[in-house]
Amino acid sequence: MRLVDDEDSHANLHLYGGWFNLKGSLRAYAEDEFTKWFKQTGQRWVERRVLAYAQRMNLNPQSVKVRELGYRWGSCTRLADINFHWQTMTLPIHAVDYIIVHELSHIKIEQHTDEFWHQVTRIIPDYRTRKRWIADNGANYLV
Repeated sequence: MRLVDDEDSHANLHLYGGWFNLKGSLRAYAEDEFTKWFKQTGQRWVERRVLAYAQRMNLNPQSVKVRELGYRWGSCTRLADINFHWQTMTLPIHAVDYIIVHELSHIKIEQHTDEFWHQVTRIIPDYRTRKRWIADNGANYLV
């Protein structure tokens, strides 16, 4: 992640030209500012991706939220509320898409049964590779 101090910025933190620009006076609060930025920006971004996959899978999540989830990348409630850890937004797109499809699949199938994995495979045939990548590399993306 590339970061520059930008006291003239209109926002506390924003992304421009591949660089994060943080107001210099907020450097001591950088972690909080990044968390807020990923929650806000990630919310809009992941909602669009979830909607596209949900339509393809003929599923209707009740809500999509980006928040703090502790050690989990995502979750799905019995009421079809889909949640993503804000740090999920820092992962490469191939990993995020796997997490999205995984959580959406839980709307239909709660447990990790053969039927569940068959549904994931229909949308992401290489899910095993993506799942392994997250297991091997995901910790490098955590704050």
